[in-house]
Order: sequence, then C-alpha cells, then structure tokens
Amino acid sequence: MINKETDVLQAVLKGLVQYPEIFFDSLTNSILRKEEIEHFYFFKIFFDWFPKGYEASRMEQVILSNLHNPDLGYKCLRDIAKIAGARDIHPALRIPPVTVTVGQLVVPIYLLTRYQVGVLMGKSPSEIEHPLRPYTIHSIGEAHEIIKRLSDKTNQQWYLPSEREWLSIAGVSASNPWPWGRDEPQYKIHAHLRYIVQGGSVANHPLEVGIFPKGRSPTGLFDLIGNTYELVIGDNGYHLAGGAWSTSFKAGSNFPLIRGWSRGKDNIGIRPVCKNS
Repeated sequence: MINKETDVLQAVLKGLVQYPEIFFDSLTNSILRKEEIEHFYFFKIFFDWFPKGYEASRMEQVILSNLHNPDLGYKCLRDIAKIAGARDIHPALRIPPVTVTVGQLVVPIYLLTRYQVGVLMGKSPSEIEHPLRPYTIHSIGEAHEIIKRLSDKTNQQWYLPSEREWLSIAGVSASNPWPWGRDEPQYKIHAHLRYIVQGGSVANHPLEVGIFPKGRSPTGLFDLIGNTYELVIGDNGYHLAGGAWSTSFKAGSNFPLIRGWSRGKDNIGIRPVCKNS
C-alpha cells in the first residue's frame, strides 16, 4: 500500500512542479498548515524524486523560510527541522555556531547540537544519531573539553556563562518573567517541559533545537527554557539554568530559572558564549 501511495504522490509532485509559482508559493504553504499530514514523508518523497536542481533548491528555500514559522504547529516544525537536518541545510549544524550579540556577549542562538559536538570530537557525520537534538553532557570535564575544541576550531575564546550573564542573555525581569515575555509556558507552544496539568511531556528526551518559535527571546535565542538545562557557573560552583524536558511545571508555580548543580541523565546541555570584540 505504501508503494502505491508513493507512486501516486510522486506522479502528483511531478505534475505540480510544472507550475512552480502555484506549487511552491501556494500549495506547499497550505500543506504545511495541515497538522494531519505526515510532513517529513511528504518532503522525503519530494527529494527522492527531485534530489538536486532547481526544484530541490526551491523546496529548500521553502523549508528554511518556515523553519521557525510561529504560525505552524509543533508537529510540522519538528518535521521541517528533521528534513532540514537530512538535507544539511539547518543552521544548527554549522561550526562556528550561528550567533547573535546580546550586550557584550556573542551567544549561539541554539544549544550546541549532537551534530556540532560530534564533529568537534572527531566523529563522522554519518555516525551521529538525532543530529539536531542538543548534546547532553556526561561530566563537567566533558563540557570544558567541548568548549576548548570549539575555541580551537573557531579561533574564538568560548566559555561557560556565569549565572548573571545567563540571566542577562535570557532577558528576564520583573515585567518579563520569561524570555518571550509574560505568558507562562504552554504545552507544545513555548518550551519542552514536563507539564503537570496541560498534557505531560511531548517526549521523554530532548527534542530538535529551535522548534518552539513562540518561546524565542526577542534577541533570537531558542530553548532558553526547557529542552535541556544549560550549564552555568555561579559564585559557589556549577549551576543549571532554564529547566529541561524532565523539569515539572505547573501553571502559577514558582519556577526557578537557576538551580543548584545535580547530576542528571540526558538533560544538561551547553550554550557557550564569548566576548564581543
């Protein structure tokens, strides 16, 4: 049955791309807004049929333009991220990482991903599973080794941010308690947390970076809250910032942005910073 469906879809795609303005500018955008569609499957079939050339380039433009589209649903954004990773066009694959400047700091817009860390540690890209998920550290020493390799590779002096630097990066304040503003985190909307009332966790592991555009900070930083904790340095040692997929959240509860260090499992990532020279 799947082979028949594939043949039909391929035939339809072959016909539709003869009218690129309709297909890429109208029909594709309509497809992205339908939650019931298996978007990854749709894109895979398309690129199996048109792996290179004008059609592939045009579809990649569509993917990148919708990568962080806040009007699209969570499921679609995950699929878009995955196909962007499969096509090697997702910005979270780049070394040096894509950054923004926040005050005096240069900050990666995403947590370091499994792909970036894998490449820094000498792995072949084909060996890296779930390349767009944030890399989760196993020890403090490993975090510093990763940052050292990133510094050597990019000729920039990266380091773990302090608590104060992280809070400044997150842009939180009395009037804006969350990086995105005043709205509390909502299930499948702002952050990957363990929602006690709203629906539990989306998944019991980290998710692809950048798939919650409504949780982005005004400066363009993703996943400051949820997905994985971020390792930071405090006055009395290492601490964790921002919460993780394993962090329980209940609306109206007291959510600590910074908490003491505790050894976790698959829930502590890193977002190094460097000075803006």
